[in-house]
Amino acid sequence: MLLWGLGACTFGAWIGGLLFAGAYGKPGYFGWGEALVAALLSVAVGGAVGGTCIVPVIGTVLGPIFLFQLSFESPLAALAVLLAFATIHLRARSIRGRVPA
Repeated sequence: MLLWGLGACTFGAWIGGLLFAGAYGKPGYFGWGEALVAALLSVAVGGAVGGTCIVPVIGTVLGPIFLFQLSFESPLAALAVLLAFATIHLRARSIRGRVPA
């Protein structure tokens, strides 16, 4: 069961990141704001998809709730997630600067 849950949550994170990948890498304060909103949305969508894969009906609602509850219970986990999204944003910004329009 643990491996199935890990795979389902990995799939949910992949879907959530894929849906909001275009929001990362934009310059300025609005780019950081958009990246923060995209990070929160991708966590919510990823939790919903992962929860749906584990428990089809109720997991859609409980997945994002458990993820946000974990971020309030463990600030270190929330900091790790925010640092990961900040790294993704900075890396996407450097990649966007090298790609010709």
